[in-house]
Amino acid sequence: MMQLEFGGRRFDIPAGELIVGTDASSGLMLAGEGILARHAVLRATTEGSAIVSRGSDAAAISVNGVRVGAESVPVLHGDRIQLGGHELLVVDNRKSGSTQFLDAAAIAAMSSAPSAPKSAGGPAPVTGGRLVCLTDGREYTVGPSLVFGREAGNDVVVENNQVSRRHAEITATSDGYVLTDLSTNGTFVNGQRIQGPRTLARADMIRVGDSEFRFYANPAPQAPPPPVPPPPVESAVAEKPPTNVSEIPPNPTSMPTVCVMPGFALDHSCRLPTV
Repeated sequence: MMQLEFGGRRFDIPAGELIVGTDASSGLMLAGEGILARHAVLRATTEGSAIVSRGSDAAAISVNGVRVGAESVPVLHGDRIQLGGHELLVVDNRKSGSTQFLDAAAIAAMSSAPSAPKSAGGPAPVTGGRLVCLTDGREYTVGPSLVFGREAGNDVVVENNQVSRRHAEITATSDGYVLTDLSTNGTFVNGQRIQGPRTLARADMIRVGDSEFRFYANPAPQAPPPPVPPPPVESAVAEKPPTNVSEIPPNPTSMPTVCVMPGFALDHSCRLPTV
């Protein structure tokens, strides 16, 4: 049966209606700003899934971050319904109740596996990573970490008996996104089973169970090139003024000094005539 998980409790989604809102008759009562008396309506379908719709035209509902419009939206095991600051988890108890047993060797291998590197006091972890599921086209944002698994509380739910409850984890570090296998059946990158933590590259193909995901990440920011040093400034050397008379260049336009005294004839020697 399909259920809603909220506040540590689970609420069955019947074939009729499960009302979520502030009204006392609601199957799941919520309080808070923006929650209406009849906010959301959930119904189970004959195919074993469920659908969600708005209980009022003014109700704001999102499924996995996508706004719900006038039409009902199907929800599956692991989907998240957001409304008024609350998040409800969709659970199919037929899938979440199965148990996978591990032998002693597998437990020892998991406990001895090296953990993904973490940045301690170094550069900040990378951001901008995302996964695209090649099976159904869903996109997942990789935050500080992202966990694959069969259990409904995981970030990426993979419905397969070969998938562990907590199967693999991607961790953002200062060196890049690191994928760590936590399962017994293995996690594969580009068709090869990984051994220990694996730093992912852009466009890597990740396979968990029978589901494949394409990994994308923003390119690492390039360090700005060092500034080009300015060209050396040549110091202007002041020309040394000539100190020797012989060094003074001749001035072709210069004329000899002329002395003229009143009542005397012009004499270029600047001497007084003899009386």
